[in-house]
Amino acid sequence: MRQGSSCHSPGEQEPDNSPTLLRSHLLFRDFESLFNGTTRATKLISVCSPNNPVGIVLSSSEVQSLASLAQVNELYLLVDETYADLNYASTSADIELVIGLAAKFGDHVISVSSMSKVYGVLGIRIGWLATTNNSLQETFLAAKELISISGSVVDEFIAEQIFSRRTELLSKTIADMIRRREHVASWVDQESEFLDWVEPEAGIMCFIRVKKEPVGGLAAFYQRLLKDHGVYVGRGT
Repeated sequence: MRQGSSCHSPGEQEPDNSPTLLRSHLLFRDFESLFNGTTRATKLISVCSPNNPVGIVLSSSEVQSLASLAQVNELYLLVDETYADLNYASTSADIELVIGLAAKFGDHVISVSSMSKVYGVLGIRIGWLATTNNSLQETFLAAKELISISGSVVDEFIAEQIFSRRTELLSKTIADMIRRREHVASWVDQESEFLDWVEPEAGIMCFIRVKKEPVGGLAAFYQRLLKDHGVYVGRGT
C-alpha cells in the first residue's frame, strides 16, 4: 500500500498573507471562466478529481455543471478519478456519487482511473476508461489493440485479488491518511506565521505555500532542508 503525504511548495513567489486569495486560485471552481478561455481549437476539457496535488474533490453537482457546460460548448469532458478511493469524506453521499461515475453525465464525458496510485501496484499496469458513447468505445478499443490486444492474465489475477480485499485495504490506508493529515495540519497551524495550505479532501498530496520568507531567504532554506534533513523541495513556478 502506498502511504505517507507528499507536500509541495509553490516556490519562490511574492508573499501574500491572504489564505482566501490562495484558496480562490487553487480551488478553480469558476467554471464559466474556464470555458470562456476555450477557443475553436479546443476539443476537450480535462480535470482531475480528486486533484493532484491540491487534494480537492469536485462534488457530483459540480461535475454535472462541468458536463453541462462542456456539452453546450460541444467539447468532451475527461475526468481523471485516479485518487477517488482515497477520500477522507467516505461517508459523504455527494462525493461518493461522483466516484467512478462521472461518465453518467453524458456521452461526451469520459472517466479514467487506475490501480497504480491507490493500491500502490504500478507494476501490473491495470486501469480503465468509462464512457457511454458507443462510437468512442469503438475508437478506444481500436487504439488499445494497437498497443496490446489483451491484458496480462497474471496482472488481472493480482488486480482481482486486491479488489476482493478492497474494503479491508482501504479502511487501513484511509485511517493512516487521516492520522498523517492531522499531523501535517498541526504543523501548519504551529507555523502559521510562515505557512498556509489547502487542506486536502482526498489523496495523499497537499499543497503548502511559504507565505513569509524564512531567515536567509528561500534558497538558503531549501539548502538547509536538503543538507540537514534530507528533504528535497522542487522549484515551483
